[in-house]
Amino acid sequence: MTTILTEGYRLADILRQELDGFSREDVVLAAGESFALCSVVGKVERGAPVVAAGTSNIGSGVLSDVDLGQAAELGAYSLECIGVASNAGTFAVFTPFGLRLADAVVGTPYVSPHLVFTLADGETDFAVGDSFTVTVPAGSGKYKMLAPDAVDGTQHAAGITIAAYDATLADVRGVIVNGLAKVFGELLAWPDGITDTQKTNALADLAALGIKTCTGV
Repeated sequence: MTTILTEGYRLADILRQELDGFSREDVVLAAGESFALCSVVGKVERGAPVVAAGTSNIGSGVLSDVDLGQAAELGAYSLECIGVASNAGTFAVFTPFGLRLADAVVGTPYVSPHLVFTLADGETDFAVGDSFTVTVPAGSGKYKMLAPDAVDGTQHAAGITIAAYDATLADVRGVIVNGLAKVFGELLAWPDGITDTQKTNALADLAALGIKTCTGV
């Protein structure tokens, strides 16, 4: 009777070239999931937004249901009332670098690539000059499996694990390749449900880091 043994892929089968001392980085892999050999990972670059109303606001309305868009920037977004009406109003919205986005209308859900929120009217109407800030803080800097629909930074490919890691119960330290390397793209480990378009975008992210993909032997 013949016993057939099947050997799994090794790092050398997937990571074809790297630059010693420059291609790898020690990182923390965030708790909650496991990582296969050569998993494509993203970095948590942005934290949960923090909302603050202007200290001199006259209107008693609130800013609620705040979330980030995939293009959210670190820093403080500012909202300023520029138009008033009974039980309504219009706010100008600015990015942390001063770029004016589409105006927000009180009572209407605001959806942009930067922020998502709702300005709700209060018992006292907003007045011109009333304001809010939405601060986007830096994230934990930990790494998770690539998540194309995320908004915390993990929607962008930031590296590839050099081993399998089990972080289902707690953070673990690991090593990723995040630059100046060549990998066999067909053997990279991807999140479940990823589309071909999302893979193409992730491979472009890796290429921008200096990680090129090859095919065949």
